[in-house]
Amino acid sequence: MLELLAATNPIDDLWQATLPAPTPALQVSVVDGFRLLVFRHLPGGVAAADEALAANRLPALPAPGTCVGSDPWQVWLGPGESLLLTTNDELAVRVLAALSPGCHPLTCVLEQSAAWLVFDLLGQGVDALLPRLLDDSAIPRQPGQGVRARFMDIRGVVMRAGPDRVLVAVDRSHGGSAARWIGQAWSAAQG
Repeated sequence: MLELLAATNPIDDLWQATLPAPTPALQVSVVDGFRLLVFRHLPGGVAAADEALAANRLPALPAPGTCVGSDPWQVWLGPGESLLLTTNDELAVRVLAALSPGCHPLTCVLEQSAAWLVFDLLGQGVDALLPRLLDDSAIPRQPGQGVRARFMDIRGVVMRAGPDRVLVAVDRSHGGSAARWIGQAWSAAQG
């Protein structure tokens, strides 16, 4: 009989070690437990997506450039695509069941939780940090704004969740680079 090994993930430890140390101005953490669902639809599939969202007491698909809700968050990614982030597993399962590929000819939802890593940036220092990581035009400045953006040199989704809170989702394979960039950008912002 094989015995399962219990070990920490050295990659996760490395990411945490490269993030800035928590200060009163900025706390940065990697958030575990998010489910990320991507809605994809053709123009005629919006109604089916909105119906599935309404059945789960969620607002309709977000408008361009917006981020709606607060766990779950819905973020507009582009024409025909939006992202739902949630820590509610039951909600994610219901939405996936309603719009799994093949259920509707013009829309579907894809589970991409394992492919993304979410950073939570919290504190008044967020506004000093973001210009060092994103193009000025890509920075969501008001709560409720969300964009797909180039985060340093990788694709990311940036959501202004509150006045001093920003969530940044990046491809998990780039997590180490993103963590280092956040740490280096914060060091530079501090002078």
